[in-house]
This record gives sequence, C-alpha cells and structure tokens, in this order.
Amino acid sequence: MKKIITAFLMALILSVTFSFALARPPARNMGFPPPPPKIEKLKAFLALKLTPDQQEKLLKIINKYEDKLQELRQKHRKERKKLFSILRSDTIDEEAFRKTFRKAARVREEIALLKLKMRKEALGVLTHEQKKQLEAGREFRFPHKKHHRETIEDF
Repeated sequence: MKKIITAFLMALILSVTFSFALARPPARNMGFPPPPPKIEKLKAFLALKLTPDQQEKLLKIINKYEDKLQELRQKHRKERKKLFSILRSDTIDEEAFRKTFRKAARVREEIALLKLKMRKEALGVLTHEQKKQLEAGREFRFPHKKHHRETIEDF
C-alpha cells in the first residue's frame, strides 16, 4: 500500500512540475520571432570592426537623431494610450477614434522616416565590404524576412 501511495505522490509531483515547466505566458508576438534586443544590433556593428573615424561618425549620426526619435516615441506612446482608452470606453466615438488613429499613424510615419534617414547616413560611413557583412548578418538573424527583401529589390 505504501508503494502505491508513494508512486501516486511521485506521479503527482512530476505532473505538477512538468505542467509548470511547460506553461508559457501568452505569446505577445502572435507567432512571429521576437525582435532582436538592441544589444544584438550593436553586436552586428561591433562585428564590422569599425575604424575610430567610423565610430566617431556613427556616434555623431546617432546623437543627431536620438533626441528627436525619443520625443516622437513618447508622443506615439501617448497617442496609443489615448487610442486604447477610446477602444475600452463603453460608447463608440468614431470621430475621436479616427482623429487619434491618424495622429498616431503620422507620428509612427515620422519615426520610420527618421530611422530611414539615420540608416542611410550610417550606411554611408561603412565600406562596401562592411555593408556586405552587415547584410549577411541580417540574413542570418532574420531568415524569415528573406522574401520581403527579395520583393523590395524588385522595385
């Protein structure tokens, strides 16, 4: 009888342990791989073995856009909070939703444009070999985006 109870308790302990071990929080990325942390982006640039002159130029480019990007991100966060409060309200205020949505979209567009400008300037600092190395690293880190790159290159 002791053996049966011991076996039952062991099975119960194992099942509870495995259920906690296998339990995961709900996916925030809806099945897509998570974006790389910023440190991974920095590692990609560190692997390029930049010269001191290139490092200085890249820091100037980053500093040039950093404050504006931070300001726009805060503005976008504020607009998204407004949008979510509209979505959670009991009544439908279509005009407020449209206005807030458009404003958030414009801010997001400005963020994307500034990032594009910063990227183009940063790529201008790199040599041809460094650009190839950076692209090869991107293909390795984001194999699922290969189709998007091919589609864009068709234009």
